[in-house]
Amino acid sequence: MKCRLRTIVLFGLLGLIVNICIAWAFAVAGSLGVSQYWIASQDTGSVQLVDWPISMPGAWPKPTYRDFSVGRGIRFDHALGNDQTSAGRRNYQLFSARFGWPCYSMQWQDGRVFNNEGIEIESVGKRSITLPDWVEQWASMSTTGFNARRRLPVDLILPGILINTVFFGSGLWLILRARRDLRIWWRRRHGGCVACGYPIGMSPFCTECGATVNSLSAETQT
Repeated sequence: MKCRLRTIVLFGLLGLIVNICIAWAFAVAGSLGVSQYWIASQDTGSVQLVDWPISMPGAWPKPTYRDFSVGRGIRFDHALGNDQTSAGRRNYQLFSARFGWPCYSMQWQDGRVFNNEGIEIESVGKRSITLPDWVEQWASMSTTGFNARRRLPVDLILPGILINTVFFGSGLWLILRARRDLRIWWRRRHGGCVACGYPIGMSPFCTECGATVNSLSAETQT
């Protein structure tokens, strides 16, 4: 039971590591397709069809423009809005990106509010790691469709991170188990010890490692 639990924990951690590495690889080197966009009209009914791609503070008005692009393992959302307050006109801007495969598992968000003079007065969002300039330059030359600075996401998307971790952890376990079973089959077929591969002939014990042949056979069949 303890051995099985250790195996589950080990491959769960390996699956999580692979999951994060893949999401970060898409964050750095992922390309996007053609954008789809909506523009709100003056008609109130049409404005209701345009909303922020994620939940934003209640003080934010409905956006007047929104677009999104999708690529393999990446989705990028962008939205703009504005309103008139007693302090003057305010402009709202949101960038949101999600990464991962087969499900989106990590994300970063960057929302900012500017006054009429273009000075930032508020910011909201999810944490991220800014990439060095040379990585940003390489990514901009090697990929297409991404119109914001590249960052490594830190915030987790819980359903996606769980599904992807199980997917990659199970996949790694199956690959290693298949490799082990294939090695055992090959050694048996050629008359070798299941434990070390040394030829054993008719002996009930391996003359190289001392393992009992019958017990090894029974153990590998369970």
